[in-house]
Amino acid sequence: MKFIYLENLPINSKILHSLKNANYETCTDLLLDSENKIKTKTKLKTEEIRSLLTLISNIIYPTKPKSAIELFQEKYVEKLALGDKILNKTLQGGLPTKSGIIEIVGESAVGKSQLALQLCLMVQLPKQLGGLKGDALYLTTESFYSNRLETLKYFFMLKYGQYFDYDPCQHIYVETLIDLEMQQHYLYYYLPNILEKLPNIRLIIIDSIAFNFRGENNTLSFQERAKTLIEIASRLKEISDKKNLIVICINQVSDNINDNLLKLSNEKVPSLGLTWSNCINLRIELSRNTVNYIDNNIYEVHKTQPEIERILTVSQSSYIPYSKCKFIIRDDGIKGLKY
Repeated sequence: MKFIYLENLPINSKILHSLKNANYETCTDLLLDSENKIKTKTKLKTEEIRSLLTLISNIIYPTKPKSAIELFQEKYVEKLALGDKILNKTLQGGLPTKSGIIEIVGESAVGKSQLALQLCLMVQLPKQLGGLKGDALYLTTESFYSNRLETLKYFFMLKYGQYFDYDPCQHIYVETLIDLEMQQHYLYYYLPNILEKLPNIRLIIIDSIAFNFRGENNTLSFQERAKTLIEIASRLKEISDKKNLIVICINQVSDNINDNLLKLSNEKVPSLGLTWSNCINLRIELSRNTVNYIDNNIYEVHKTQPEIERILTVSQSSYIPYSKCKFIIRDDGIKGLKY
């Protein structure tokens, strides 16, 4: 269902005022209430309410239902390879387009942004090499690791340079969302315009989705935060489906506490709670292992620091079974390991 504010519709000012006084802000708010309930809250006439609901329905559902053959043709999705055979196998070939929201979650410095930057390069490859021949949009709420990207690009071009007559970094567009208000405004209004101006974008990354919700200036109540998260998720899923692209939200973790603010265990849980967990379509968890990786192959190994084994786990998905693999981080990217 589309997320549309009532004030953006051609509604009589008197009717709009009555709706706002009854705490109706969006089309969804109205459609989730019965006609009688709306009448009781707003004191509007039955004819006015029916006319309003008809207007909203025509905007949200402007086309006729799709035929079975149309749905079958739309079932095909493209996949973006992760740049490593073991990682691709764990994710059954890669990350699919039109897949709603893909979340990459884990503790600090576990490799979340590293994987995101690697995908920003991979998406530009030809489709026969696992790419989507498209551009990437990187929305950061903290800081952008430009030096790390340059290092990745160096090794990426050593391997795939023959397929590029341009600098891949020129096709990674970066925006900084400094607070929650800017984040909401960008995702609701500005992002659709960006995708019209840059139609070749096939990958959107938000790093991180939780940061602005955890800031000192965030004064949202629990109910307001839940509503905002649902609205953001709805908008991102709509964009993923209509524009045939991949949306990745990087998330942080926090302590697992109960209602009395007592820590339940040493286990970390994804930030933003159950509301956000119910919004995502695929969750990829990155975690550290306690083992240092020892590689007996001294050739073509690009590493500048001790290698700690990490684990990639597909823990929540509507289309991929639970699976996991080990990996390490090197200067040339993330490399999967066999168990």
